[in-house]
Amino acid sequence: MERPFDGIRVIDATHVLAGPFAAYQLALFGADVIKVEDPNDPDQSRMSGSDRQLSREGMGTYYLTQGANKRSIALDLKTVEGREIFKRLIATADVLVENYRPGAFDALGARYQPSAMAGRAAARPPMTLWFRPRPA
Repeated sequence: MERPFDGIRVIDATHVLAGPFAAYQLALFGADVIKVEDPNDPDQSRMSGSDRQLSREGMGTYYLTQGANKRSIALDLKTVEGREIFKRLIATADVLVENYRPGAFDALGARYQPSAMAGRAAARPPMTLWFRPRPA
């Protein structure tokens, strides 16, 4: 059975909850999602979930749930080689989902141009949230 996002490639450079969950939803609808993680600082959700043993092993239930239907690659974007591989991945993508603080990719030298992405319309949904304390 064909799904709505069959043939769409998504690069998932997200962490914690909102970003991985968004990319997971795209995977459920058929997108080819490739999760990119820093080998030196993996997704925090790897250590989260109800099963303590899995969390200790870096395979927490939060991570397993949000990582379903995704392929993955470990890239250190602080290295030239990691950034080059990331840029090659971006060139094959239709969508990049990332939820790091504003300017983080620029600081790493991993800035991308949506026009360089696979020749299709590309979307970069901003997911950075800043909270202000409510007045008492």
